[in-house]
Amino acid sequence: MIESQLRGQGKEEFETITAFAAQALGRWTGTLIGTFKIQSAVGNLKILGERKVLGGSRDLKRESYALSSILRSITQDCMRVHGCVFVVYGSAGMGKTSACHAVMGRYAHKGVAILPGEIGGNYKKIFLNRIGLNADKPPRGWLQKFFDELQTPVEEDPAVLMLDDFMNVDPDDLSDRAFLMNIKLAIRGKNVVVFTLTTNQRSANKMITWNGMVSIIPAGTQLFIEDCRCRFQRHKDSNPETHFSIDWNEGGRLNWTARELKNAVLANPHYAKKSEEEKNILADGIDEFIQQWNDMGRPYELNPEIILQKLAARGDPDILASPREGWSPTFNCFF
Repeated sequence: MIESQLRGQGKEEFETITAFAAQALGRWTGTLIGTFKIQSAVGNLKILGERKVLGGSRDLKRESYALSSILRSITQDCMRVHGCVFVVYGSAGMGKTSACHAVMGRYAHKGVAILPGEIGGNYKKIFLNRIGLNADKPPRGWLQKFFDELQTPVEEDPAVLMLDDFMNVDPDDLSDRAFLMNIKLAIRGKNVVVFTLTTNQRSANKMITWNGMVSIIPAGTQLFIEDCRCRFQRHKDSNPETHFSIDWNEGGRLNWTARELKNAVLANPHYAKKSEEEKNILADGIDEFIQQWNDMGRPYELNPEIILQKLAARGDPDILASPREGWSPTFNCFF
């Protein structure tokens, strides 16, 4: 069955992926302690309290989050499509890591977000470390066991796995490719949806081609996904030797909109208690910055932190020194 699922892979890729599968999939050979660790990681055991976000800074956990474009796309377009891996691309500051916290805190009935933090190495090592297994010598069947424990009944919403900072550095990392392809194999037929989030556009473009854009696909609306599939097929027919790419900034809807930017900036404690008249003046200033970025052809690079820096440079330096407890420029404000 694995061979039929990996048609189209090169010889080296095929051998690496199948070798990975021989160790990660199949019958679980771990101990009761290993089972306990996996069950704890996916939330089946809550003796120590439920922790849906594994790794990263606890300071990013909030009571409320802005509905950024990335969060909107994940929750409105993708979260209920089981058996798929969605690739989320966005430059730094677009709210990917905060989306992990928001999904786990507000949207996912059951799920796990993996944040690499200070851990180096390939993503297999990061993943095993975060769920508490021996990264150098994990038991056979560890990935299959993880998804067996994570999945939810078919009548419920799919369980969610989020892999933050996936392939951020090297789009040609064969070990990470093997890891993601084995995830695709492991979730086949399971009520689980997976998101990989990356700041590397080359990595994002490569990921969506590994499975012929069947079940590893770009995050976005169904119309956007179908358009990408049609473009990919035309590319294979006419330019099979060249790399396929899509316009993530335009089609993926993952950049901040003007409304989202204003909501996030106005939630800063420095501005939250100002009068409506003062807020309206500020909103006009934000519109000016947005228009400047549009005129430069770079609207997808704009985020709330950049706007705060511009406001400070324009004559409001206290904004960068104001208390930020309970607020983050990229995501924290009320819906």
